[in-house]
Amino acid sequence: MISILKLKSGNISSVANMLKHLGHEVEIIHSKSQLHKVKKIILPGIGSFEETMNYLKENDLIDSLQNLILKDEIPTLGICMGMQILLSSSEEGNFCSGLSIFSEKLKKFDKNHSKVPHVGWNHLNIINSKEMFLAEKNYFYFSHSFYLEDIDTENTVGISKNGKKFISAIKKKNVIGVQFHPEKSHRYGFHFLDYFARNFYV
Repeated sequence: MISILKLKSGNISSVANMLKHLGHEVEIIHSKSQLHKVKKIILPGIGSFEETMNYLKENDLIDSLQNLILKDEIPTLGICMGMQILLSSSEEGNFCSGLSIFSEKLKKFDKNHSKVPHVGWNHLNIINSKEMFLAEKNYFYFSHSFYLEDIDTENTVGISKNGKKFISAIKKKNVIGVQFHPEKSHRYGFHFLDYFARNFYV
């Protein structure tokens, strides 16, 4: 069973439908009590970092989610905003802390050197964990204005470019985070989500 956590706003139905099409059982969860029962979880999201974290706080989900990921080591996938909240903070809006699964911070693309927002198909240069992706060149769909500039090499899975290079996929133990939208990325996304559902365990 793959659990998908409802965030402030997101692409939950698209992710759920793709997983169902691939033959996986899916449930949408939204409460603290439901978190304690999950075996594998996806955090999908679209929108504001601050709004997303405030939503988690208002619904008393932050501590439980951190324990689930860090203590229980449940296999976790963060998609777009779901990846961004795995970091410590963002330049977006007022200062707001993330879940701090990774210690790095998000920056805003400079419109003088990058496309803002960065929307559309882009190449993923795979650095590690190549088994998660198709053997050929991988292209994924992106939609974001904030980015991860740097992270430890051992946690870097993929790099993309929007004027400058940025980290577009990360991994640490039981956690994967991707800035792109696999649910909008056709066969590349199908392969990636199917790998997470079938093969990603600690």
